[in-house]
Amino acid sequence: MIGLPRRVERAEPDRAQRPDTAAAGAAAIRVGRVGRFVVTSGDRDVTRYLLDHLLIPHGRRARVRRAALPWLPRGLRERWLFQQRGALDLTGAGGEASDTVAGLLRTAALVVNGTPLEGWRPARWIALVDPASSGRRRATMFLFRPRGETPAAVLKVRGPEAAGSPLQAEADALHRVRSRGGDLAGSVPEPLAHRRWSGGEALLLRALPGASAYALMRARTGGSDLMPRHFEQAGVWLARFHGRSRAPAPTHAGLTAGEREAATAALAALVELAGLQSAAARDAEAALAAASPPRAAAHGDFWPHNVLPAPGAALPGVVDWEHYAEDAPRILDLFDFPFSYGLEYSWRRGCVERPARAFEKAFLEDTRVARGVRLYFDRYCVATGLDTAELRPLLHVYLLLKAGAARPGTGSASRRPQDFARFHESLAGSMRPRFLP
Repeated sequence: MIGLPRRVERAEPDRAQRPDTAAAGAAAIRVGRVGRFVVTSGDRDVTRYLLDHLLIPHGRRARVRRAALPWLPRGLRERWLFQQRGALDLTGAGGEASDTVAGLLRTAALVVNGTPLEGWRPARWIALVDPASSGRRRATMFLFRPRGETPAAVLKVRGPEAAGSPLQAEADALHRVRSRGGDLAGSVPEPLAHRRWSGGEALLLRALPGASAYALMRARTGGSDLMPRHFEQAGVWLARFHGRSRAPAPTHAGLTAGEREAATAALAALVELAGLQSAAARDAEAALAAASPPRAAAHGDFWPHNVLPAPGAALPGVVDWEHYAEDAPRILDLFDFPFSYGLEYSWRRGCVERPARAFEKAFLEDTRVARGVRLYFDRYCVATGLDTAELRPLLHVYLLLKAGAARPGTGSASRRPQDFARFHESLAGSMRPRFLP
């Protein structure tokens, strides 16, 4: 579990205060649990936000169930939605899970002090808590005002096992991005408060409107009606972000020695362990030898879950800046979005495809997603001046860098070496990749 603060220190200035359980409000709150989410029950707007923005259906049955929920009477809807319902004891008694969420509420009551949310009471909220067995010891809370359909703020809490201070680093990254002015400032969350204590740290952010591209593409069959906006807005936003955060000379282009060494080691591993074919290996090796990708600041996790499309022509919101880097190859952010979009897309009956097949459909074949990817690169290359002829070899380099960072788990960074070998082979064997503008 996340250590809860008996003394909470402001990041600046150094000041302490003791939590008051009574500040959290009533002694018990009616809640429901579904998966890793704990939600205040009996509130239509909070439940609707959970369904539309956070609770992502996976598989055909889950999508049908999700579509039916809004049409059910409230009592039946909650019985069907929540796996468990009951009262949350804010005194901390009542089991490990209740103690964790109750502690988060007490932490929230402390962190909001001195912010626009001062005086917040825990009548309306959604908590996302990692189970103790995961070992990650982190949680996120969406805090709603007494009235309103969307949260006013997001509270992120991390345990003491994290190296350094990831939430402080995220707050610093957000201040840097917002300081670059223009419409970029309004497209990222505003840090409201950062607190730390011996058992962890917390970061309070102003919530951005909208659902993520990932939630939208998974919630609708195929998601084809929303896809062009997702790709166009993501490409435009990334071009502006990279354009305003270009790395200074002499590091404005190229791979560092460490990056090149990691990519070279990944290529050798793909040949030796994953049976990468010689023709594809030669293409990847030639691309790496000639690679001099431009550099800039990097979001570090630019995938559909962290991009919130906006209505009309406005820039999308971009969240979760814990992996921000001040200097990195632009291709990491550039290819992350279409790569993860294609691999996570519901290609048939609400289900994802095998990684190699999804890659082919997203980048190489004439599909709706590939046309969206082409639009994305067109917007980015026109705005930044990147030569579209460089995209194909740079995709080889990107795949090598991702293969070098692959790890067990979920998401695009957890693909097996065999998957990356098939990606390279498909790209090398394609006569006319459809993703190229």
